Amino acid sequence: MAPSDSESETEDECPEDHDSHSRNDKKRTDNPAMLLHMIAEDRDLLSAETQEMKRETWLKAQREHQIRMDKHQAQIEQNTQKIMKQYQQKIDKDAEDVRKFLEKLELDRKKEADRIDRDYEMRNTKMRQTIDKIVKEEKERQEKIRLEEEKKKAKDQEDRKQQEEQKQAAATKAQAEKEQKEQKEQRQKELLLKKQQASLNQKSSTLSIKGLEEAGKYFDLLKKFKEQIKPAISQHTEWKQGAMKSRMKLKRMIGQLVNKRETIMRITNDAHTIFADCQRTSDVLYEWIMNFTAKALVEQAETEVTVKPSTAYPLAHVTVMLATKHAGFMDIVIARLIKHCPYIIPRYFDDDPNRSPDETRKLMGYKYNDKEAKQWEDAVQYKEHMSGLISLWAAIVQTVPEPGMGENPYPIQHGWTWLARICNIPPRAITPALINAFLEIAGERMLATYPRQLPKVLQLIMQQYLPLLASDKDAVAAATRLSSYLETYATSGKLGAIEGSRY
Repeated sequence: MAPSDSESETEDECPEDHDSHSRNDKKRTDNPAMLLHMIAEDRDLLSAETQEMKRETWLKAQREHQIRMDKHQAQIEQNTQKIMKQYQQKIDKDAEDVRKFLEKLELDRKKEADRIDRDYEMRNTKMRQTIDKIVKEEKERQEKIRLEEEKKKAKDQEDRKQQEEQKQAAATKAQAEKEQKEQKEQRQKELLLKKQQASLNQKSSTLSIKGLEEAGKYFDLLKKFKEQIKPAISQHTEWKQGAMKSRMKLKRMIGQLVNKRETIMRITNDAHTIFADCQRTSDVLYEWIMNFTAKALVEQAETEVTVKPSTAYPLAHVTVMLATKHAGFMDIVIARLIKHCPYIIPRYFDDDPNRSPDETRKLMGYKYNDKEAKQWEDAVQYKEHMSGLISLWAAIVQTVPEPGMGENPYPIQHGWTWLARICNIPPRAITPALINAFLEIAGERMLATYPRQLPKVLQLIMQQYLPLLASDKDAVAAATRLSSYLETYATSGKLGAIEGSRY
């Protein structure tokens, strides 16, 4: 490209200017002040250029740093997203594993529940089959008995028919023989009637005939337990296991019984629960556990009440409260008491001289001190033993359940009946001790129920009944104690009572 006119002009002027500048520079260098000025100007110019270079370098470094930071931030975000994605994947996998585990647990639970249901149904089916079998066997046994009775009845009818025919045949032979026979039969009837009357008079001096008749149902109940309930339990494995388990619980509870309301209520409720559980399982097991409980209560009285009569009260409270909830329980308890203490009927076993002493003691309720050696308890021990059982029986008849718990199914009227019956039988050496034990437990309740009749009976006992034992040396101590007890009542108007009837 050709240079412009201005450029040409500049170039033309440059030699002159250059010479001029050269001269000026020379002048300046020759002048020290000027030289310093020039150096300062160059230094300022260099410093400005250096500052500019630093600034540009710093800006460049900043830009590069920002670029690196942007790249680093982008890398961080990329890594974060990657980590979050991996974490989310792990969470999803763990959730899936948990879901599968829960599904497996639910499946296992359903299988176990199905197994339990099957086992339960199998047990119920087996139990129903067993019950049906027992019922069937019982029906067959009853039918067999019925057929045998009908057969026997038919045979008896046939025998009577033959006898009638024989009588008619004999009657046709001779009227004289008939009259003689009738007279002979009449004499035999009269003789038999006299024997029966003599036997009745003899028995009335050793027992209450009415009391023995009433005791018949209790003897039948004991026979039922021995011949039906006990064998049925022994033959049924499940019932037997349930019986043994419940037996241990009840034995322990009765042993812990004390005369405190909370303890009595707790043990009563626990026993009621056991009764109800057994009843739901089987009526046979239900009757068995009630019978065992009755036996345990009587055994506790034989060991504890004999020593401390006041312990009869908590035993009576439990008995009565259970009887208000379980209708048959009271009859079982009374049956067990009568078995161990015949004086509750009342009955004495000194009416048969042909009976052996061991047999008589067994009927009277004696216990062995040493069974292997056949050593019976002595007369004093026996008297205390019987008094303890009478104390429990008296505690039962005088017990009044708490409000709302129903009525005592064996109330105080039985106490009045017993006192009247025993006073209508000639007393024995043990009789004053029995009456004393009864009055010390149930006397206050008897007096409150029979305020006019009882004082007359007590006066009769003191003035007419006890004197009948005046010649009996074995009865002196017991008769003296009862006489003193009744004399205290006659002077004070209050019957001495053993504390504890109200917890």
